[in-house]
Amino acid sequence: MKRLVVLLLGVLLPAALVAGPMPARAAQPIAPAVVRAATHVQAAMPTRVVANCTHLAVKPRRVVVTCADGGIYVVFRHYRAWTRTLALGRGVYWFNDCKPSCAGGTFHHFRAFLRLGAVVMTARGPVFSRLQVRYLRGGVLHRVGYRLPTRPFG
Repeated sequence: MKRLVVLLLGVLLPAALVAGPMPARAAQPIAPAVVRAATHVQAAMPTRVVANCTHLAVKPRRVVVTCADGGIYVVFRHYRAWTRTLALGRGVYWFNDCKPSCAGGTFHHFRAFLRLGAVVMTARGPVFSRLQVRYLRGGVLHRVGYRLPTRPFG
């Protein structure tokens, strides 16, 4: 074994010194066919949403908006559509009013129309990144929008 190491060092080291330092390896472009194949695979994956902050799901029953305290979430009762770019449904919008504080606040809930959109491409495939909620409160139509996490926690 020692002889092999000495032989290799005796041949390779002088050759490397004569050749000089190796040029930095340039990044090799990815072949267009590989890019098309990867894009095709991701495009074929259904668009998902981070559900309950811990996993990606298609048509989840519950989507938690504020993962830190769970103070805002929606419960889907029915999906009218789920496509690669848009999801529409009806359900219940829950939120904590945080009065006098979030720990001592009261949860309110209202029937709502729910919309998932703004798809972003992630390493795990396409994911919805926005939630829009429309609900009636005191006879007045309210609209709120939220950014959603695009990767699960934990």
